[in-house]
Amino acid sequence: MYPFRVVTHPTADIQHPTILLHTSQGKRYLFGKAPEGLQRSLNEQKIRVSKLSGIFLTGKLDWESMGGLPGMILTVSDQGKKDLNIYHGSNIIEYIIATWRYFVFRFGMDLRPKVIPNGDVHNDEIMDVKSIVLKKSAEEPDQPLNQTLSESLRHIVSSMFPLDVKNNIPLETNEKGEYTAYDTEELPDAERSRRGSSPPADPSLLDPHVHVKLPNLNNNSTSTCYAIQLHSVRGKFNPKAAIDLGVPKGPSFAKLAAGEEVTLADGTIVQPSQVLSEKRVFETVLMVDIPSPEFVPAALSADWGSNVGVIYHFLGADIEPFEGDYLKFIESFGPGCKHYISHPDYCPNSLIFKGSANVTMKLKNLQPSTFNLPETQPALKTKPSHIPDNVMVLLQGQVFNVEANISSERNKYTFDNSLVNIKTDKDWDANYEKEVVPLNLRTNTTKQETISTASVSSSEADLTYTKPLKDQVEIITFGTGSALPSKYRNVISNLVRTPYRKDGELHFRSVLLDAGENTIGSMKRTLQLDQIGSYFRELQLIFLSHLHADHHLGIISIIKEWLKYNNDNTNTLYVVSPWQYTHFVNEWMKVESDLSGLERITHISCEDFLVGRPRNKIAQMSFDEYASKNVINSQIPFTKDMESIQKLYKDVGIKKLSTCRAYHCNWAYSCSITFRHELDESAVDRDEVANLFKVSYSGDTRPNPNNFAGNIGLYSDLLIHEATLENDLLEEAKKKRHCTINEAIEVSNTMKARKLILTHFSQRYPQLPHISNNIVVNSDYCFAFDTMIVKYGDIGEQIKVFDQLDIAFASEQTEMDEDDN
Repeated sequence: MYPFRVVTHPTADIQHPTILLHTSQGKRYLFGKAPEGLQRSLNEQKIRVSKLSGIFLTGKLDWESMGGLPGMILTVSDQGKKDLNIYHGSNIIEYIIATWRYFVFRFGMDLRPKVIPNGDVHNDEIMDVKSIVLKKSAEEPDQPLNQTLSESLRHIVSSMFPLDVKNNIPLETNEKGEYTAYDTEELPDAERSRRGSSPPADPSLLDPHVHVKLPNLNNNSTSTCYAIQLHSVRGKFNPKAAIDLGVPKGPSFAKLAAGEEVTLADGTIVQPSQVLSEKRVFETVLMVDIPSPEFVPAALSADWGSNVGVIYHFLGADIEPFEGDYLKFIESFGPGCKHYISHPDYCPNSLIFKGSANVTMKLKNLQPSTFNLPETQPALKTKPSHIPDNVMVLLQGQVFNVEANISSERNKYTFDNSLVNIKTDKDWDANYEKEVVPLNLRTNTTKQETISTASVSSSEADLTYTKPLKDQVEIITFGTGSALPSKYRNVISNLVRTPYRKDGELHFRSVLLDAGENTIGSMKRTLQLDQIGSYFRELQLIFLSHLHADHHLGIISIIKEWLKYNNDNTNTLYVVSPWQYTHFVNEWMKVESDLSGLERITHISCEDFLVGRPRNKIAQMSFDEYASKNVINSQIPFTKDMESIQKLYKDVGIKKLSTCRAYHCNWAYSCSITFRHELDESAVDRDEVANLFKVSYSGDTRPNPNNFAGNIGLYSDLLIHEATLENDLLEEAKKKRHCTINEAIEVSNTMKARKLILTHFSQRYPQLPHISNNIVVNSDYCFAFDTMIVKYGDIGEQIKVFDQLDIAFASEQTEMDEDDN
């Protein structure tokens, strides 16, 4: 028996389906997509990614379908996995992984992108997987990359995942700006000593594969599907039949049971078929991915095999599965075939992250004006009544067991829907009784206030002149964790919405400070769906502090969504980031099809705003130079992009944006941004305190009392600072170049910040680290929680419920302790 389990179905926070095959031999395979949020969903379901044997990606490859893969690869490696196979029918997979070279590096891991061309079969000890590659038209080339380019890209991928630990550890800087190894304790003593000396002017020069300009792509117009044939099971051994044939007990029995013939003492040859019952076989399981109607004709004419028992259909929004040609395609497999339909209109927008949703409900019970319950909706469409029961809608938690049978009979199937839990708004009442009532929290919030789905986030209509505009600044912390997504905390993302007056009207404009994986999913759950467009139209600036994956894997989705909602205006989106990130975005956008408006994305380097001596960039060599092993890098002298900076200041209403180096890794920054509340021409030069709002953001860093607290961030209205570790873990904080809670508070006190938000907590704390042994904070402050929506004037209100937080999260802490054991 082989169970196929639905890990995700399409929802607001995870847009594509993923299927898990978990074999009795201990192997695990993923089929389908690897979207943002997949890793977090696996964590919630306690599925260990370290056990993965392979990932079979289906369909077209773009960010929506595989944005969760780079983060998951890093996690798999960190959990001790030494090899991982990534399969697809197109060699575009090699180009895609190569684009991650700026931020994905793991030594001691063998990552193998494997291309299975159309009609070819991958086989292992469990199954044979045939690739069926669909084209929009017969004129489409079989592969987008020629063999030479493909080989060079594989070399880049191997450089990202070197097996030689000693010679491939990236160089980093310590708090004093001295170069050290990133994890020197993993090096031999002699190597550790050598790495302590000063390297060349820029350690990036030692990694030429990072600074090669990738080639253009011909297309990304094929869709990969799979036919999975699980290996047959040998028949049961009949010892009586063997004895009757004169076979002696012992090793000969074992050989026959293993399918090997045996020669008796008299020369008689006994075949396995004489002592084994008829072998049992499995019907074929199909993974059919049809992203758009253009692929339907190819699907109708493809050879899917004649012994198909189960089909998973991964369908794009523009395909109608229950009528026309596609319904004929389903019916062509006969009434005995089982079908699972994944379609954004037929799958409900149910909760994927149920543990996090329950935590939000508890927090809302303590502070009803600071949290929204995550939005859910039923399916937009229901399966028509005339569609038979062998056709089902895909739902998270479904388990379909395929059991072998003798070849003359159809396979046996068993269904397990005990894991299916489609939570909707109607479940909040029951959840409140189960999760909140037993806690006896000290609160004046009623049940109805807690489970209300009304939005607490402001719209422009809510802005008023009767309150200072500074107090109406709104901060939304979409993610508050570090390193990797977890059940209760997603990775870091902060949205700061500042009101401004122009032409006599009040409006919001927003800046996103880092955007970890699946920030887009958190936005769609936290903010009312009918208002999402307004949030993206007001978004004008993204600041990326550094290139660690937990801080930026959500930005591509944000850019794509911004382009969708701003196609009818002339707005510009500014991305201030380490300069390498611009190369990544430009390379990745070649993968995306039908994407227009990229000229409206303006990239500016963090070095352009640096207080201190800026560094030179590294020039990109041509791909031909890299392929010919002529890998001499050169530097580009630093020049400030004053034209883009001035346009940014004017468009966004910024008086000043400054960065300083963060004590974390190379090309890491902290920032301070001063916004104007008055944007009328007559008020541009006014600098009254009431007209300005200054926000400072630490990114990841050790304490920086001089350049950050005492310089660019001094007298900030708001400081958002990382507080990764508890106060008794100071040595670990130094080792990992993060801050403890007390160190973050000290920075705030030195900065003389008026308000402080602490965030970026280690995932070892399910919701809240210990807060009882902190030093005095000389300002209003609060601890950030995922999807917290807090107005600047209300930041200090959380202090009133501090004593209730440990009570609220007792069950989550117990669960984490049990998981650790």
